[in-house]
Formats: sequence, C-alpha cells, structure tokens
Amino acid sequence: MFEISNSRDGDGHGHAGSGCAGKALMRVVPALDRGLEILEFLGSVDGPVRPAEIIARLGLPRTAVYELIHTLRERGFVEPVGEGHLWLGAQLFSLGSKYAGKLDVARVGQEIAAFVTQQVEETVQVGVLRGRNVLYIARSDPDRIVRLVSAVGRQLPAHCTALGKVLLSELTTAELEARLGNGELEALTARSITDPAVLRTELATILQTGVAYDDRESNLEVNCIAAPVRNVVGDCVAAISISVPLARMTPDRTEIIRDAVLAGAQRISSRLGYSPVAGTAG
Repeated sequence: MFEISNSRDGDGHGHAGSGCAGKALMRVVPALDRGLEILEFLGSVDGPVRPAEIIARLGLPRTAVYELIHTLRERGFVEPVGEGHLWLGAQLFSLGSKYAGKLDVARVGQEIAAFVTQQVEETVQVGVLRGRNVLYIARSDPDRIVRLVSAVGRQLPAHCTALGKVLLSELTTAELEARLGNGELEALTARSITDPAVLRTELATILQTGVAYDDRESNLEVNCIAAPVRNVVGDCVAAISISVPLARMTPDRTEIIRDAVLAGAQRISSRLGYSPVAGTAG
C-alpha cells in the first residue's frame, strides 16, 4: 500500500511513501499528466475551445497536444464541437455520475427504505455488490422486527439473497463466471441455490422481469423480494429488498410487497437521476 502525495517537484514528479518499505519515489506519467491537464483546462472554461488555445494556455508541445486530443477523442473524454473546437466528452459524465451515485446511494437508500417500511410495515434493505457477496448499506425496520441474518455493513453470498441475485443478473456472462466460478456454490439454508447452471437460469429470468425472489434461501423463516436501483446512465448500482416472515407471505401479500419494492427502487433511482421512460437519463 502506497501513500501518494499531491505534490510535484520541478520535473513533474510526485513523491510517495511505502507503508511497508519506507519512502519510495513514485513517478508521475508525463503523458497521462498532460492529458489530465487538458481535461482540467476544458473543465475550467465556459465553452468549446480550439487546440491552439490549449497549446497557448498550457504551454505544451503542439504535436503532443494533438496526439493527446486524438487519444482523448477515441476514448470519449473530449468531443469535437463546431468548426475545429473541442469540449468535454460524454465519458466524463458517465464516470462522474457513477462516482456521484456511490456517494448518494446509501444516504438516499436509507431515506427511501424508511419510507417503504412505513408503507408495508416490513424490513427494507439496500445492498451493493462486493465481489461475490452483497454488502448491506441501508436498513429500516418496523416496530415488529424480524430476525434476519443480514445487517448494515455485513456481507452475505449474493446468490443466496434476492438483493444479490438482482445485482448478479446485471453482470455479463464473463463477469458472473469471474465472480462465482463454475464450482458448487455455498449454501446458507437447504433451499439455497448451489448449482451455477440453475442460478444462471434464474438470473436470466430476473433480468427480464426486473424482480428477484429469495424463497427462504438465506433464512428459512423469511421470504424476500428485490428490485434494481439504477443511476443516471441506467447502470444497476444497488438493489432494494423487502423481507417478510413466511407466515405473513400470502399470495395477496406477495403482490403488495412486489409492487412496493418496485416503487421503492424507482424512488431511489429517480433521486439518482434515472428516467424509466427513456431508459436512461432524461
């Protein structure tokens, strides 16, 4: 683990100290540093500029600036505007939105979880994916608290929970295999899914329906229903679930809980900038 300072010396180098082996010198990569200077400059001006202005304001070599601009354009970080002008690209918006979503999702999730709990008088939780687990980041309990194996800050195997299955369903095949592998999956109860093939089939259904069910797979006395939470660009950044004791989970109650969790997911997603009409930000 390195501690990297923000300072540079006259040659454009940063200094870092190693927590394991004493002080070490970490070199700032000049090309990357110059590319970031260009992005910072574009972010500081009021509108599109010509490459010549970038060269003049930053004092960078003409050839290097054009090569960097070409690379940034190819990666979507800058875009051509009008006759020979440049402006910030959509990729920056996408990255910024993801960062903002991480900052907001726990706070907004806790607020909406409390709102949904008031409506249905059941435990509501919000979680995010961490490796092969789901990490619980928000929870709201009614007066009649249900004993659950989950808690804020705790992680559980994602495939054993409704929250986790929603999050896993959004992964590509390669991402899913990298996280879970092809061997038998661990079980929390006798009803947990342990066969990767069975899990993949269920995840495909979840991706189509937008709803996941935990049928006593993490707790033999509780059923859960979950739905995805999306950010401004439509990425699934979290999931929200409602947990109901088995004795209260009648067919009519199941429909009510399903509608409530979908509404809760939409409320959080809207607060993060997602528009369900267009499927992306409006």
